[in-house]
Amino acid sequence: MTRDERSEFYGSPRKVPTAPRGFASTVNMFFVYVILSSVDNKFYIGFSEDVQSRLEAHNSGKVDSTRHRRPFQLIYYEAYLNEDDAKGREQFLKSGSGHNFLKKQLRHFMSDLNIMDSRGGAAR
Repeated sequence: MTRDERSEFYGSPRKVPTAPRGFASTVNMFFVYVILSSVDNKFYIGFSEDVQSRLEAHNSGKVDSTRHRRPFQLIYYEAYLNEDDAKGREQFLKSGSGHNFLKKQLRHFMSDLNIMDSRGGAAR
């Protein structure tokens, strides 16, 4: 898939989230994110305090586990005030039940892109 085809497939890039306006600069936000590979149409689920920088690291090949699957698009995230809550949610989303939750949560997005796995369900 060429860069232009990927851009057309995913649409224009959007600004990645940061802490909401009005939050004091000392408040740390912790993010659980889901990115989608344009190479294999599969998810990668991760945790970060800076989603923008982490997405850039994934797309620039600085993350060994995703280097061969880039480029990625951010398709889902959740923000937490507590790091342990975010890490717990990341672990849940990586589980079978978590994958089922994401399939339901993102069903319209995945249907629009016709992203399916070999069993006819949404790709993980």
